[in-house]
Amino acid sequence: MKIETLSYSTEELSPNRRQVVVEQLFSLAVNGRDLLSLVASPHQPEQLIIGFLYLQGFITSADDVDTLGICNDSGRVAVSVRGEVPERLRPTVTSGCGG
Repeated sequence: MKIETLSYSTEELSPNRRQVVVEQLFSLAVNGRDLLSLVASPHQPEQLIIGFLYLQGFITSADDVDTLGICNDSGRVAVSVRGEVPERLRPTVTSGCGG
């Protein structure tokens, strides 16, 4: 996405159009249980959610996902998986700005 910006150079402001990163807030519920909210790129959210569920131990393969629904307007994600939902998420520590 490009937006209008102002750049400062040599004591002068000049208008520009710059590419900016777009992110979306997703709220994830698994088997009816609200788990977390995360901010991520809005591109390929299904892959993001499947990968997250796998890394957190909720699933061992994509076949463990019964349903996955995403409301693009609200960012609400509802997933139904086979088996039990763990009581706690595995902690993840990042070195990024959001961590």
